[in-house]
Amino acid sequence: MRKLAILEPLLVFGLIVAYIWKLRFTHPRCWIAIPALMLLSHLLHREGPRALGFEPRKVGKPSIATRAAAVEKRLATRVARHTAGPRQKAAIHGAPPAPPMPPEPAPPEPDASDASAASTPTSTPLTKSRTRASPA
Repeated sequence: MRKLAILEPLLVFGLIVAYIWKLRFTHPRCWIAIPALMLLSHLLHREGPRALGFEPRKVGKPSIATRAAAVEKRLATRVARHTAGPRQKAAIHGAPPAPPMPPEPAPPEPDASDASAASTPTSTPLTKSRTRASPA
């Protein structure tokens, strides 16, 4: 009987490979049968979640000292982050203050090199050319 137990995982593996390579093109909803057969197998073997490796968490009840330390940490965090609770938030009314306006930038002061450049003309008067282009 133990030697026959290997047939079940091999059958599931074969179905998965067959679905990936052939069946998904011709029968796209055939994948539903594979998990259904696996679930049926677990039910027939009477395997529960614990037998499959799913165990509930074992959460212990915290002691009074642990709970008191947690409250102190929570309050210290609120003070450090400047956060308020729901009652404190409900007590706040009005519009938030307007953000401060940035100062206007001062105009740049001219340098000595800019002053000498400003006194010399940078453009020359335009003159008409006396030569004409010959018609082609």
